Amino acid sequence: MMRWLIGKSPIIFIAVKLSLPVALGLVFWRIRNRSRKFVAYSLRLVLIVYAVVMGSHVYWIIN
Repeated sequence: MMRWLIGKSPIIFIAVKLSLPVALGLVFWRIRNRSRKFVAYSLRLVLIVYAVVMGSHVYWIIN
C-alpha cells in the first residue's frame, strides 16, 4: 500500500504515514480509562510491529 501511495504522491505518503500513529494514539487516549489492559496490550503489539517495520527498513537500506 505504501509503495502505491509514494508512487501517487510523496505528500500523500507522508500524510498517511504520520496520520496512522496519531489516529491510533487518539483512539487509545479516548479509551484510556475504560480498558487499561486493552490499551497496554495494544500498545505492546504496535511497538512490536513498528520495530519489525523499522528493522525491515534498516535491512533494505544496508542491502
